[in-house]
This record gives sequence, C-alpha cells and structure tokens, in this order.
Amino acid sequence: MRRTSIVGSVVGLALVLAASAARSDGGYLDRTFGTPGRVTTAIAPKVPSTSYGEWRDGYEDGMAVATDAAGRLVVVGASFTGVNYDVAVARYLPDGRLDTSFGSSGTRLTAIGTSNDFGMDVAIDTLGRIVVAASSHNGTNFDFAVVRYTANGNLDTSFSGDGKTTVAIGLSTNDHARAVALDPAGRIVVAGTASNGVTSYAALTRFTASGALDTSFSGDGKLAEPGNVSAYDVVVDSTGRPIVAGAYSNGQNAWASVLRYTVAGAPDVGGTSYSGANADFLLLRYGAAGGLDTTFGDNLHSVGECVTGGCAGWVTTPMSGGKDIAVALTLDGSGRILLAGGAVRGFAIARYLAD
Repeated sequence: MRRTSIVGSVVGLALVLAASAARSDGGYLDRTFGTPGRVTTAIAPKVPSTSYGEWRDGYEDGMAVATDAAGRLVVVGASFTGVNYDVAVARYLPDGRLDTSFGSSGTRLTAIGTSNDFGMDVAIDTLGRIVVAASSHNGTNFDFAVVRYTANGNLDTSFSGDGKTTVAIGLSTNDHARAVALDPAGRIVVAGTASNGVTSYAALTRFTASGALDTSFSGDGKLAEPGNVSAYDVVVDSTGRPIVAGAYSNGQNAWASVLRYTVAGAPDVGGTSYSGANADFLLLRYGAAGGLDTTFGDNLHSVGECVTGGCAGWVTTPMSGGKDIAVALTLDGSGRILLAGGAVRGFAIARYLAD
C-alpha cells in the first residue's frame, strides 16, 4: 500500500485530490471528487486557540492521507476540542463524500491522554485496520503514541487493550512521532525525533501487532540515533528493514539523511547516506547498498558544481525562489516520482521521470 504524508493549511481536515488517471487534462482538479476537486471537513466545534502555532489557525489540520483497498481515503491530523487537541480521523468515499459507515458520520476524535494529542501519519493494514502514529503530551512532555482503529472506526481493543499506546524514548524531554509503516510481519514501525534537551536524535520504535513493544528490535523495541539527526518518514522494505528519511544538522547547515536498519534494529552497514540540501526541493535515489544511485539525476557535473540543478544520484528543484520545503514523496502508476510540499506562495508539487 502506498502512503503519503501531507500538510493541510485550511480550517478543518482538508483533502485535495489532483487529476485522476481517467482524465486527459492532467494537473487539473478532478471535478468528479468533492466540489469541485476538493473537500474540507470540520471535525470539532470551532473554539479559538492560540496554542501550538504549528497548527496554523488554532483549530485543526490534516497531516497525512492513505487509501484503503476499497479506494476510500483516510485523513488524519488533530482537532482542537475547546480544551485540548485530539487525534482526528476522517474517511472519504472515492467521490469525496464522508463515509458515514466510519466513526460518527465519517469522522472520529480520540484523546490519548489528558493533554494535547496530534495525529501525524497513517497506515492501513491488510485487515483494513487504521494505524495512526501520534505525538501525545503526558502533562510534562511529548511521547510517541500509536492508535489503531477497526475498519468501521472504533478503537481496536485487540491492540494494547484499549486501541492506543504510548512510549517514551527515554532521553528526558520531548519525543515527536512523525511517520508510521507496517512491515511484512504486520509489526508497526514508528519514526520520529527525540531530544535530551541539547541534541536531537532520530528515534525508531517497533510494536507487535497486539501493541506491545517488540523486544526483538534493538533489545527493547526502541532506538535513538544520536548526532542532531531528525526523522521525518519511514518505509519498510520487503525483507523487513526500516529505512528512515530525515535531516542531519551540524548547527549551521542541514543535510538530507537516509538511514537503514536491520530487522533486529541495528544500523545496516552501508545504509546511511548524506547529501547537501538547500532551500529548494531535493530528491535523492539510493541503491540497495545505501550509496547514491548514479544512474539517477544529472551526472554530468563535478562535485563542486552540484549546488544547483543536480548531480549523480540527486537533483534539486527551485519552486518559488524562496524557502521550498518538500515533505511528501510517492510514485504514480507509471513509476514517475511525485514530490510535494510548501513554497513561498503555498502548496508545491513536482513530478520527475523515473529514468
């Protein structure tokens, strides 16, 4: 299953579906979806909040979307309920209508603890269950959290007894979950960032299908990669190895990073690569051994010339002439690469040929 993270910027969980493959006018909004081509959904009553400015208008935001086997679209994020933010989930039919067979007329709100809870990413397993990675505030700081719903939107009590679980990475301050993926054995892998108050760590946890930390992974089910590394997305390959995409910083400059771990949670030799990035979209492709794929991108420049335009294994794309941040990556049915994110003037998307 293909999963893509998105960032919404409208009041309510928002979903915009770009042109479908059945249309010839590629790039235009699909007018068979929503009104026309877009849907906005208010999840909770609107009570002004000025906390957590990351949630741009103080109400609610969609953060990730996944498609289930029936073609329904599941969007997750957070909604301000008047007291705290709770995890918010909405499910849409392929034509953009809310799926009233899910939750309460198509939406579901979940409080993980007694403070703020933010849904950050979503995956759907082979049974149609919805797995949400979240950041949950425990009253002092944030922890990783996972919520699992049945296909009809109820909390799945076969997961951790009540459908939700939290874990502290153990570095004394905030742990922010950013991404979730399912491995071939049905285990749940969550990636994000942990901090000891001074240094950020790329953090990774793995849960069994029943919601317990998987102690066959790194000894206790969790690990933290030191060195001012942040994790933003994770996929699991066909052998069960987690691959984490993120960023590394030395305090002055930032680099894109890709880290691969063995099934047991140890760093995979040859599985870590770094490459320079700037305020343009950056796309990198790696070979199976972790090195940059030199058949991809522009290999006609020397290393010293690889500050714009591209180089062997990677390419940069200016979108607006300002700060362009790519946050989501997926492939279309033809294998072309879609990179989406934000630019000075709003949403931005770029499409690249595979070869």
